[in-house]
Amino acid sequence: PAPTGGSDAPAAAPERLVLLMTPSDEKSLLEEQGAVIAELLTEQLGIPVEVQVPDDYAAVVTALGTGQADIAFTAPALTVQTLDEGIATPILQVTRDGSRSYVTQWMTNDPDRFCETDVVSVPTEVSKDGASAGTFDFKFCNGVDTAEYGDEVGFDALSLLSPDDPISFVDAGSTSGYKFPVTQLQLLGVIDSPEDLTAATFAGGHPASVLAVARGEAVVGTSFDDARTTAVLEEPAVEDVVVFAWSTPIPNDGVVVSTLLSEEWVEKIKAALLTLPDSEAGATALFDSYEVDGFADADLEALDVVRQVGANFD
Repeated sequence: PAPTGGSDAPAAAPERLVLLMTPSDEKSLLEEQGAVIAELLTEQLGIPVEVQVPDDYAAVVTALGTGQADIAFTAPALTVQTLDEGIATPILQVTRDGSRSYVTQWMTNDPDRFCETDVVSVPTEVSKDGASAGTFDFKFCNGVDTAEYGDEVGFDALSLLSPDDPISFVDAGSTSGYKFPVTQLQLLGVIDSPEDLTAATFAGGHPASVLAVARGEAVVGTSFDDARTTAVLEEPAVEDVVVFAWSTPIPNDGVVVSTLLSEEWVEKIKAALLTLPDSEAGATALFDSYEVDGFADADLEALDVVRQVGANFD
């Protein structure tokens, strides 16, 4: 059963709260946007909220487990881990374009090898700081451009991968950037275990994984769909990166709170978070940090698929 929050904890107001931003993007960006979110939460809650961006995914779990953090935006695998270890309670799930799920995108700089169809370009408007940053031509093949979540798209092309191919993953704790795509390769028989990927690297963030492919540091990379909207602002060569496959759907990331907090403060924090999309500053900070447009109640049953995939890495 899921923990319900620290019902035995005193209901007195904490002196401050620490908000963690999982480092799935550039640290400076998350610090900047996280500071806006923290300021808005401070106004709503009446106590200081401080933002921190740990160096990696594992540090998020450590901070929550040792009482050094109170609230965290967590990738699905981290949501499951902190829930199962009893150190945090999921209270919200983010939405993007109204959807509660997303996919891994597989991308390459070698379309001749991995594209079974012609490469198509889709003009895509990119935003930053709440304003348009321009329109870029993003490339797709194997029908990804017209696919819907749940479609088996590009799976045959993934079978062309070899264990010794240079592949850019995101982080060992990343759901879409590592655990789901590696599980795909296992199911397809490309590898028997993650250790077979002898030339794999971790980029440290989703846009960084896109950049690794754009710069030729890896022939193939993984990220959430579509991390190119951030990376292209740093490196125009991202327009040449071709997305050729997807994973099966993954429940969206969420927000968890420490089980050391009282139920009263859990409800206060949840209510404060729900106000963020209502202000221009909050909506912009949520979108620019994690491309979030809203929140839904946490769906614990939906996390079962993440738990099952995660078991492959225990």
